[in-house]
Amino acid sequence: MGYFGVEMKLINSKIQQLFNIVNDLEKTFEGRKFTLVGHLVGSLGEVLASYCYNLSLLPNFHEKHDAIDSNNRLI
Repeated sequence: MGYFGVEMKLINSKIQQLFNIVNDLEKTFEGRKFTLVGHLVGSLGEVLASYCYNLSLLPNFHEKHDAIDSNNRLI
């Protein structure tokens, strides 16, 4: 499976846990939504894209770009 596969399994597991938590909260607090938005979803997208496209993520505070590809292009 290799390192990439292990990391992806971990990410998938953690995402499923997040959805389970959201479902539990919405059942407990009927009528209240606990949607996964904002930084959490954006950061998950960046991490997944870095694995899928072999990108190196830049620090969170980097302006305008999120990553660098293997040709040193800013993404």
